[in-house]
Amino acid sequence: MPNPEPPLPKKRGCFFYGCITSLVLLLLIFIGIFVIARLVVNRVNKMVAEYTDTSGVAISKTDMSADELKALKDRVAAFNSAVDAHSNTPPLVLTAREINGLLASDSDLKDYKDKFYVSLDGDTIKGQVSLPLDGLVKLPVVDLKGRYLNGSGTFKASVEDGALSVYVEDLEVRGKPLPAEFMKGLQAQNLAQGFNNNPNAQQPFKKYDSVQVTNSTLIIKAKEN
Repeated sequence: MPNPEPPLPKKRGCFFYGCITSLVLLLLIFIGIFVIARLVVNRVNKMVAEYTDTSGVAISKTDMSADELKALKDRVAAFNSAVDAHSNTPPLVLTAREINGLLASDSDLKDYKDKFYVSLDGDTIKGQVSLPLDGLVKLPVVDLKGRYLNGSGTFKASVEDGALSVYVEDLEVRGKPLPAEFMKGLQAQNLAQGFNNNPNAQQPFKKYDSVQVTNSTLIIKAKEN
């Protein structure tokens, strides 16, 4: 299966705005590819019932006050300024709650508000989505009106030497793992290869010595001056 390139994130000067947003988009892309492929190949409403729901599911939300969000954005901005100034600065450490707070306030993701959630578990990232398919996906052979895509995925992601690595560990639709034959080929791919092949997309990552998920936190280390 070809490795589709996700939409390039706008330049925000920090890893999570690019990488975490892209993880969510990749999750949507790959769950969507699988579901749509199955629907087209089988061309029967039975597959619609198997891989979609008649309603969305509750997605976790992050409640963050305006003052708390401002303080968080100020901390991120200060880190970015130090990175741009090539000044030695301590790593930026973000929790899943802080990441979700930032993503929820991102105007580029307003269409996905309350439809996805990112969590950190040890050294993995998990994304959960609940998306209405009516209007989002149009297929001539199936009727997706009133149907929802409810799924989740677990990823490992890191940045080393300016190269982004994103590997999927598992994908689920309606609480059920996708078939092993589908996952086998997908798990072997670096889902971020499209970024690494694009100098403009890769450039922001070169500012950092490393980006890793460790102990359920996202740790971004600037290059030492």
